Amino acid sequence: SLIPKKKTPPKKKSPKITCDQEIARIMKIGYNQVYIRNRTPIPPQQAFQVLNIPINTRDRKTVIKSYRKISLIIHPDKCGEPGSQLAFQKLNEARQVIMGRM
Repeated sequence: SLIPKKKTPPKKKSPKITCDQEIARIMKIGYNQVYIRNRTPIPPQQAFQVLNIPINTRDRKTVIKSYRKISLIIHPDKCGEPGSQLAFQKLNEARQVIMGRM
């Protein structure tokens, strides 16, 4: 006798964040910096906001996972939106600031 398998309900997907939405979110944080040498780095509080993780997260895996997730959305090679390069630079800097504190 075969026991019928229970059907698992499909996972609810979170609404897909578009490239332009994510760029707008990142660029709203803090001030629009010009990316040149010898300037003050992004403040840690803003770095956590850019990576969309709780302030003072101490888990490297959380930081890396969030960085990768966002970079897949806004990477200039994947996203043709204006501002993607600047947002990607801001994301990279935010990751460096947080990882430097761990």
